[in-house]
Amino acid sequence: MKLCTTNDCQYVITGGVDGEVKLWCIDHQVKKLQSKQKVHTQEVTGLKMVGNDSLASSSLDGSIILWKIQKLQSLMKISHVSISPADGGLLGFVYHQNA
Repeated sequence: MKLCTTNDCQYVITGGVDGEVKLWCIDHQVKKLQSKQKVHTQEVTGLKMVGNDSLASSSLDGSIILWKIQKLQSLMKISHVSISPADGGLLGFVYHQNA
């Protein structure tokens, strides 16, 4: 399981081996599941806050998803990333808005 918190520590986001991303509201040390989404088809391998209101999740399925935190709304899915074997630079990728 992967875990990260929002910058204001009001939410905890978890990613599981089932590919599900969950948003937990933390209020007075009580956690409450606020939202969950399953867009990844394999295990979530990373979670990282992007600014104050967005989250990026990565998965063994090779995708990266950008989320809007408040409603755990999927904004964009990036897949089919191509990396140069010569220098490790990004060659290209495919993205879909509102994944």
